Amino acid sequence: MLRKCTILTVIVILFGAIYVPITSGIVSYISNENLLKNNQTMIKENNGLSQYLDQYCKEPGLAFKFAYKNEEKNLFFAQSFKPSLPILTKINLHIGRFGGITSDLIFSIRYSLTGEDLVTISRPYYLITKHQLWNIFDIPDINVNIGETYYIILKTYGGNYDNDDIYAWSLSKDHRYWKGDIWLNWGTEWFEHYDQTESFCFETYGYDPNNFQPQTPVIYGEKKGSTAKMYEYFFTANDLDQDKVCFWIDWGDGTVDEWSEYVESGKQIMVSHKYDESGFYKISAIAKDVNGAESNWGEYNIAIIKERTLSNTHFLNMFLNFFSLFLN
Repeated sequence: MLRKCTILTVIVILFGAIYVPITSGIVSYISNENLLKNNQTMIKENNGLSQYLDQYCKEPGLAFKFAYKNEEKNLFFAQSFKPSLPILTKINLHIGRFGGITSDLIFSIRYSLTGEDLVTISRPYYLITKHQLWNIFDIPDINVNIGETYYIILKTYGGNYDNDDIYAWSLSKDHRYWKGDIWLNWGTEWFEHYDQTESFCFETYGYDPNNFQPQTPVIYGEKKGSTAKMYEYFFTANDLDQDKVCFWIDWGDGTVDEWSEYVESGKQIMVSHKYDESGFYKISAIAKDVNGAESNWGEYNIAIIKERTLSNTHFLNMFLNFFSLFLN
């Protein structure tokens, strides 16, 4: 059950697409027959090999709604991604239905936005959750090219857009997916969503019969600090194949350090960073081995206060005690 929370009504019209608020809470996964808990990245055996969480964007916030309007006004959505595992096995999408929509939701994967579907699933409306939750799309194994762009596409040919008999796909701004973008098709052609701070919420799963992905990076460094001061943070990840690994770091302030140099499995690297504004920040890092397999994201929460407040010891202690409630 999702815990109840205050819902703010936000209406933003974008090319006929409208943001709708969703409830947040415990993550749930819905399939045709059962509920799955998201407590492991390795989910099941597949031909004797385990599937792993590969690419993803979580932390749902607002959402785009969509439904069939007419032949000239039919809104489709797409999210691009770049797999790091050569065999794609499953996609999870944070989606839901609203109102009285009864048309099938059509899910597909493409190598090109205008190309043929690599796989298509037409799912009846009653198998899509009411309101946004994680919905599972098990697919036949697809061989994909590591590091190349693929597209998850959603569309429908029913519902009533004006009466909110619609489907909705959740967006995330807090943890944007850096290797892909949102695309929209309002009738005849695809165009890229103008707001590059957003990504649709999705997960891809797959496996590599010849290579294990690195383990989730461990991050260590100062949890509490001040603005305008450089801090050192340390990153390490183990690879079961003992392959060399490199790191992509998202500092949580809108800046990223793209792939570092490769280091030996388990060897620590140090990277320095400075924050210009006070607040909470989440440092995130992903590891990649020399074969292109990527780990899941490691995260590390920190708190930054403006430098001039450090002279006020009483205020500083109150600040740090309060922030410590939210840090790992």
